[in-house]
Amino acid sequence: MARIIGAIGIVIFHFTCHCDFLRPYFYETANFPYGQLWVAMFFAMSGACIVRSNTDTSIWKFYKKRWLSIFPLFFLAYVTVFAVHMLIYGVWWKNISLRTIPLSLIGMDSYFYYIQPTFSVIGEWFIGALICCYLLYPLLRWLLKTIPFTTETILIIGCCFIPYLTWFDVEPWHNIWVCTAIFYSGMLLAQFPQVFTSKYAFVSAIVVAALLLCVPLPFKHIASFREIIYPSLGGIAVFISIVHIGRLIENRVKNNHTLPYLGKLSYPIFLLQHIIIMDLLSKLTPFSVVGAIGVLLLDVFLTLLFSDLILSAYEAIVSKSKCHHA
Repeated sequence: MARIIGAIGIVIFHFTCHCDFLRPYFYETANFPYGQLWVAMFFAMSGACIVRSNTDTSIWKFYKKRWLSIFPLFFLAYVTVFAVHMLIYGVWWKNISLRTIPLSLIGMDSYFYYIQPTFSVIGEWFIGALICCYLLYPLLRWLLKTIPFTTETILIIGCCFIPYLTWFDVEPWHNIWVCTAIFYSGMLLAQFPQVFTSKYAFVSAIVVAALLLCVPLPFKHIASFREIIYPSLGGIAVFISIVHIGRLIENRVKNNHTLPYLGKLSYPIFLLQHIIIMDLLSKLTPFSVVGAIGVLLLDVFLTLLFSDLILSAYEAIVSKSKCHHA
């Protein structure tokens, strides 16, 4: 449930970034932009899920599973969108250096777009950042087992200094240190299952999320609070809240396959959503709030539709390949 809510949240935020009529409503919370909230939730969720699902002691088995979970669908979506754009726009990469092609092959083209134009046609910067977190996972897992709270403390302290460092041109929220800190926070949370079952934790998470989203807090104009601390806390609180709500729904609705399937759609949504937004807004320009909401609903529908199509195509290819090898 958290996956699909986060994915739709990202869709709405990115649509709002390109539609001024909706910016007063869907762009920013009382303390930070909504996009940072959903990304923080996504990284914390990824860290927690990877700890709970990964039982392999072999690093190479872990990397193989992560590669299979990311790149086959990434390449299918990439080739499909690239071909469609070729048919519509012809040669559109005249000002893009061929030296950036390797970045697309390793899923880092969107992340490094801030340095120079790349052949990025799908995905978002945070997919590249997540790949980096996966690469660091064996080290993070060792730290989690040996010095868990010391590691968390060092990562948090480092985050407070990131906005004031000039080592990278990338904005603080995209910095690998920040992404790793939130990812590790999710890993640490997974060590305490009661956080996801206790009603007191649920109420506390709701209160924290409500304060961060709705009440202007002190220090929000300080870069480290606005850009890192507040959105990170908000994303983690929303993640915990949604997990609790999801459990309540699952307890009342047995054998419901809709939510698990929607969760599987989150990755293709991340891959396709921005290109669908841009193509749709290039053809439909809203001139009012009502019109913008209408185009947004159409965008969400098309994003879900094309994500379902690309996921179904991928699963059909995998199924056919398994039958062939059998």
